[in-house]
Amino acid sequence: MSAVMTPLYLLTVQGTMIGSREQARATHNQTAGNPESVAAARALSDLSHMVYVPVNGNEDQLFFMDQWIDLAGLGQFFANPQVEHSAGMLFSSREPTVWAPAEGYTTYHMPAPTGRNERYIGLARGQAHSHDQARAVYDRLAAETLGQARTAGHLSHEMYVKATAPSEPESLELLGVDVWCDLGGMGRFYGDPAFLQRFDGVYTAPATTWVLRHPDGDWVEW
Repeated sequence: MSAVMTPLYLLTVQGTMIGSREQARATHNQTAGNPESVAAARALSDLSHMVYVPVNGNEDQLFFMDQWIDLAGLGQFFANPQVEHSAGMLFSSREPTVWAPAEGYTTYHMPAPTGRNERYIGLARGQAHSHDQARAVYDRLAAETLGQARTAGHLSHEMYVKATAPSEPESLELLGVDVWCDLGGMGRFYGDPAFLQRFDGVYTAPATTWVLRHPDGDWVEW
């Protein structure tokens, strides 16, 4: 009998940095990147911690994306007053959000061609009218444009839904996460009016979008 894979939860943190990006890098590496802090997060099921900044503008914004196995472990880690204190040293304001894999949505992962080592993240966050409608649009998009997207440098696509407590109804807030190896190709693909028209009526308001990259300098990640 094959084992059932535990879902991987995604924690996103978007925040406004205190000070310059270089000051934030030093603070991050001394707090979240401290070996003891890394070990504590890993012990509570944090599998990865990645750091991103917007490609253009918003120089004061910083994004974290972590993958966790256990929601209880995630909650225990962030209940630690020292973790809260460290975050207060880094951000003047921040929004942490926990996401679960969105069931039934098309996802895919493709290998990067040799030498294509740049990575760019496309995020789209919005409140859908219904999962049935959103799934149909995303499934059709993948079926009709995957080859075009791959040629433009698309590597992967994942869909998440905002995590809710067991006693709460399922959320309709979605997060799409795309990984690309070509910033120019990504811009042309997303900028095509025909691409944008596919999402007419899917969300209750236009989705919030970002294009992210890894920041310059040595940021502790795992």
